[in-house]
Amino acid sequence: MLFLYREVLHQDLGPVDALRVKRPKRLPTVLTKGETLRLIGCLSGIHQLMAKLIYGSGLRLTPALAP
Repeated sequence: MLFLYREVLHQDLGPVDALRVKRPKRLPTVLTKGETLRLIGCLSGIHQLMAKLIYGSGLRLTPALAP
């Protein structure tokens, strides 16, 4: 919001007591493509299908489980 007002709308809000987002100390751990495919290969049936859909389409778990 501060960026929007200061840089885009060119409006000074005066002194603003805002908190900045803390950056994580480390990057999240992710699986490589090979590790992911090996993991999906260990599944079978509906679980493998769901994992392939989630991985292939970039879905999150909750939308994939919705009826």
